[in-house]
Amino acid sequence: MNLPDLIRRFSPYLMAVRHRALVALALALLEPLVAVSLIWVAKSITDTVFVDRQIGLLPLFAGVFLGLSAVKVALEYATTRLEAGVLETILRALRTDLYSHILRLSPGSLGRRGTGDLLAHLSDDVERAEYLIFTGVIAAVADAAAVLFFVVSLFLLSWKLTLCALLAVPLLVLASARLSPQIRRAGRIARHRASLWMALA
Repeated sequence: MNLPDLIRRFSPYLMAVRHRALVALALALLEPLVAVSLIWVAKSITDTVFVDRQIGLLPLFAGVFLGLSAVKVALEYATTRLEAGVLETILRALRTDLYSHILRLSPGSLGRRGTGDLLAHLSDDVERAEYLIFTGVIAAVADAAAVLFFVVSLFLLSWKLTLCALLAVPLLVLASARLSPQIRRAGRIARHRASLWMALA
């Protein structure tokens, strides 16, 4: 089953919580925007108050900085609470449907799958499916927005320093490509051992 088929298969679970998911996405997009705003306020404090010596503006900038910091903390809290609620709703629905499906199967249709393997599917596979349709999407969109906001902001601050910093990106991509097979193999081993432990429970 390819990625589009997987998305079509599991999209009904996301549609059931689409309103809360959209709000969570909006909050996740606001967080990096507020973080970038904090950087610009810090720059303004340095340039205006300390370099230009306009000390009288310090209370104003400090108030704006503290206000934005409070907004950032509130956004992080609201996003965490909302995402947790959506995540648990999706996981509960997925596990309920999977468990019901297993109960409807005829005896012997599972082959040699043991109890530990079934429990691992109920736990790990359901979490992976949830990550595909909600948590992973939110994280990918939020990370992409954060990269865009910060790169644009850094280019406006100093395009030369930004280009120097971006020279490290190919090295990070290469290291990720080299290490990803080992990480996947370690994940498979960890899942197999977890299923063995579950079989003993």
